[in-house]
Amino acid sequence: MHMQRMDWEKLLAEERCGSETKKSNDGRSQFQKDIDRITFSSSFRRLGRKTQVHPLNENDHIHTRLSHSLEVACVGRSLGLMLGYFLESIKELPKNITPSNVGEILRAACLAHDIGNPPFGHAGEEVIKKWFTQAFQASELKNRITPKAYESDFTCYDGNAMAFRIVVYKEYYTGNGGMRLTYPTIGAMLKYPWTSHYVEKKEKFSCFISEFDVFTKICEKLGLNCIEKSIEERKAKFVRHPLAFMVEAADDICYKILDIEDAVELGLLDPCFMEQQFKSKLRLKDEENELLSSELVSRRTKNALLRGKMMELLISDTFQVFKDNYNQIMEGSYNTGLIDTKTKESCNALNDAYQYVIDTVYSSRRKTLIEIGAFSTIGHLLDTLSEAAFQVCFLEKNRRSYKTKKICELLKSNIPDVSKPDPASFYYGLMFALDYVTGMTDQYATSMNKKILGLDV
Repeated sequence: MHMQRMDWEKLLAEERCGSETKKSNDGRSQFQKDIDRITFSSSFRRLGRKTQVHPLNENDHIHTRLSHSLEVACVGRSLGLMLGYFLESIKELPKNITPSNVGEILRAACLAHDIGNPPFGHAGEEVIKKWFTQAFQASELKNRITPKAYESDFTCYDGNAMAFRIVVYKEYYTGNGGMRLTYPTIGAMLKYPWTSHYVEKKEKFSCFISEFDVFTKICEKLGLNCIEKSIEERKAKFVRHPLAFMVEAADDICYKILDIEDAVELGLLDPCFMEQQFKSKLRLKDEENELLSSELVSRRTKNALLRGKMMELLISDTFQVFKDNYNQIMEGSYNTGLIDTKTKESCNALNDAYQYVIDTVYSSRRKTLIEIGAFSTIGHLLDTLSEAAFQVCFLEKNRRSYKTKKICELLKSNIPDVSKPDPASFYYGLMFALDYVTGMTDQYATSMNKKILGLDV
């Protein structure tokens, strides 16, 4: 299938989703405004108490979703600046856009890339998917959503799709543009620009069916090549925005290196693991080699040096991969992550080291026990909230339980309380319940579950 080359004039257009684009009086670019809107949002703030890998950890050196997102944004900004100067050198950078603007877009998109993740990290995502898979097989929820294809939004739940929902619908101007970010920032966030119709259990997607209309509008505004689209079925699949490759690379670089650093910090890996894996790949100065060999320097400081040098090398190498595949990326025919290349020694070293972490650290006893607790916590919250959504959508007010009425009071805008039952709105009732659960921090989810169970009153 031949696709036309995408145009940077559209890909980097300074238009804003959901509102007019107004020139700033304070000197900020449109993309700096995006950064500020994301940074000051409540969804971003709550990332400070959401798990990256190791749930509810008392060690202050261990990453949260917030510290991870800030670090990804730094790497993304670097990649964006490099791309901006590259586009300028080949005369493809739009006249009204500077290389710094490209860095700002990447920084904004990276800040928001995890904003839709539920409590307890990827374990939370797995709980949600498995809970809904079982629920739709049970008699209470079976065949309650029409059309049935909409079930995949829940059974294949993805934090990327929730992040998109938050920025275009939920945060700030709810139902009227959300954060009202620029199209390029949102496009860069769309790592998987298709609806859940196209995914299997282990794959990902970036748009719930509820946001189909705004999703297709954004993709078309950006000039992303369309692979398939059906308005009747509310499904669509587009190629990635070129900047989405860089958001993905920044995320991959950070979480793989920093998950390793966290594992060393927690004593789950040999203290010298990073030196053993990465030192031979780095061109270190004499003073850096002396630091690594000194007995007066802490292992934490040595690992910080190795982390920084490895990141620097990976940023350079992944950008080179982008340039090497530039034409395919601009046509939408390139489908490999920049860090997944086999052509760069640094990428191979990182991927090999990270695979070892997956095989060992991810099965640590403490992490496993807390993830089991996450299944109990999120599972029970979904039991309670889905029952309330079910009663609101299918039962008259006088037939709803006392518990459901109290939950509706608690959630207020999350589950709309209609005067008459409306089975057609059950999909949206469940989505509002999912908004509430996804927005919880690890601590709040644990506390709320205890209260509902009557264990903490």
